[in-house]
Amino acid sequence: MRYDYVIAGGGSAGCALAARLSEDPSKTVCLIEAGGEGRDMLIRAPAGIIGM
Repeated sequence: MRYDYVIAGGGSAGCALAARLSEDPSKTVCLIEAGGEGRDMLIRAPAGIIGM
């Protein structure tokens, strides 16, 4: 795939930059975040189930 912009890091600045750049519908943006293994209960649980 080809993108107009590739942003490494999905922290607050990376997400804000990606949001701003993606406001132009003629541009494509790829946001890359390393993240962890995803084994935390808050990550694996369906949205909203924690509040039950």
